[in-house]
Amino acid sequence: MKIAILELYCGNSGKLGFYNSQEVGIAKAYARQGNTVLIVYPQKDIDSEQRIILSEQITVMYIPAKAFGVHSFYNIDFLIKEKFDLVHLDSDNQIYAPYVMKFCKKHNISFYNYVGTLYSDSTNILKKFILDYFSRRNIKCFKKTRTFVKTQAVLSQLKAKGVNNATVVPVGLDLSVIPEINEDKLELREKLDLPKDKKIVLFVGRLSEYKRPLCALEILNKLSDNYYLVIIGTGEMQSQLINIISRDEKISKRVTYIEKIPNKEIHKYYKTADCFVNFNDKEIFGMSILEAMYQECPVVAIHAPGPDEIINDTITGYLCNTVAEMSEKIVSVDKLMGIAGKERILKEFSWDKSVEEFLI
Repeated sequence: MKIAILELYCGNSGKLGFYNSQEVGIAKAYARQGNTVLIVYPQKDIDSEQRIILSEQITVMYIPAKAFGVHSFYNIDFLIKEKFDLVHLDSDNQIYAPYVMKFCKKHNISFYNYVGTLYSDSTNILKKFILDYFSRRNIKCFKKTRTFVKTQAVLSQLKAKGVNNATVVPVGLDLSVIPEINEDKLELREKLDLPKDKKIVLFVGRLSEYKRPLCALEILNKLSDNYYLVIIGTGEMQSQLINIISRDEKISKRVTYIEKIPNKEIHKYYKTADCFVNFNDKEIFGMSILEAMYQECPVVAIHAPGPDEIINDTITGYLCNTVAEMSEKIVSVDKLMGIAGKERILKEFSWDKSVEEFLI
């Protein structure tokens, strides 16, 4: 079978090689079943399509696109020309999604929706009003099409709007791109030039307002000197973060900041950390949470759809209402939570399992 995975979002997400791509993980699971897969990413800054062959069965295509914010629009005639049998559509609240669904129906191409979020989180009142209008349009389409959602939270939102045909299929972790790490924590800390005698708290994520990276520094101030912070990420708040760290000697001695690191290297930091923190109260899912738990690193997170789906509170980590509560829980994480976290990832968050659900 020939399958197309269509991404409509065109924001500043991670690039291939620097994060555990959901689309690539799904493609690999489909390929293991003998299918061929094309992953399509919209790009605002190119004039012609560009293709990268990842394997004999998987190709990535970057396609020229127009955009309204993070909402892309691009020509999908290739679905007919190249005779695709199935479309995996990352619909969410994307404006273009209903057109793609209508196109597939018109040309008898099977498809299903995969939904991680329904409504805009914009702080601009007018923009939010407009985008929520389009979200309601998408929801009407979901009532008539095969729809899968990433979390129970989204399922509840859809049911409240009369969509009763959706099924939860959580995001999986592509284990094939995760390197085997044989060193223990102390050996890794020596190689990474991190303190051996401290408890390490790790933040990995885009340095944007919605990720709330400055909360990591707030937590550090609440913890004793026995704790050390590692921050990995880049974004529009980078300068602000660096300025805060550099002008306070007490903080600078307790923080390592790394702008960017390949995904295959970042797992060393997950493994060497004692705790991973996530502050985004609108987190759709959280691939970094999955990665941390796979490396037996307990997670302490603010309640949000993704963390609530992934974390078993008090068993694999902690779910909190406030940053102050997070600082209290960090001192309570232990090795058993890390072990339980990895067991949960291996059992519940597999793309092979997800693909089986998609094809039922």
